[in-house]
Amino acid sequence: MCSLQYAVLPPLNSGVRRHPLMLRTSLSRLVNVPVFCALVPVVWVLSYELGGQAAGAVVGRQSSTSGLALGFAIMLSPFLGAVGYAVGWGVQWLVARLYKPALPLHLVTMLGAACYLGLSTAAVINWHRGGEPIYAADKAATPRVLENTAHLHRTETTSPEGDTSVARRVYDYLGKIDESIPLGEDQVSFKPVRDGIVVTFHVSGRSLMLSTPGVDYIITIDAISMTLDAEDRKSLAVLATGRATGNRDLLAVISEKQDLIYLELLDRFWDFRDIPLAITRTVRGDAILVGSDPNRLLAFAPL
Repeated sequence: MCSLQYAVLPPLNSGVRRHPLMLRTSLSRLVNVPVFCALVPVVWVLSYELGGQAAGAVVGRQSSTSGLALGFAIMLSPFLGAVGYAVGWGVQWLVARLYKPALPLHLVTMLGAACYLGLSTAAVINWHRGGEPIYAADKAATPRVLENTAHLHRTETTSPEGDTSVARRVYDYLGKIDESIPLGEDQVSFKPVRDGIVVTFHVSGRSLMLSTPGVDYIITIDAISMTLDAEDRKSLAVLATGRATGNRDLLAVISEKQDLIYLELLDRFWDFRDIPLAITRTVRGDAILVGSDPNRLLAFAPL
């Protein structure tokens, strides 16, 4: 018994008709535009924050807000990814509607690989950029003593037995404090700016630009009037607390003549929510005390 078998062949022109459409949509499928657009903001934000964490671990210091910033970055990642995904679908729709010329399939594949290679490269670069503020602060911290025409000498000590006077918080970004403090017959106020702190003397009308190397985003400033030596010359001790770049504060002393006579970058070992600045009387004038633990203080006194 003989039977005939028939093969059903597609029309000869079916591939010709579907080929341009495939090429028009293959770009979107192979590059995976929605997924790629969702990854871009997520990778960018997380690589920057994780880079800052890694840099802080290497240097041995962390920004006081680095952990909080990383937490916000993780919380925002799903939202950023969703926005990117929606944008990607819009781009894919435009590509399918407007892209007319046919691209070779291997060229589309190479384009998709180049996109993800570029994203990986951007993530590595952003990782290093995330650590730049901390590394920059570490570099700017050398030398630690930047000005010492007052001839102050630093020693470690405990709380003195004599009377001490605690400084006053004259500036607090979160607490909305912005006050002036007397220095002799003048009144002094402080205004943090991008490159430092502007110290304004209201009676004389003069101002002094206090550079803050290694300290960014000043959040609190404590100040107290003092006598620098036995001749009872007035001066002003200032402790500026930075939010970022490695738990560091800047100690400055300004003379009654409105000159910067001492400037040193300190590694913070106290709670910045306290007022860690005070003075105590000695035979050579007032000594500056820095720290919140009575058993661990830094004393700055004239030689």
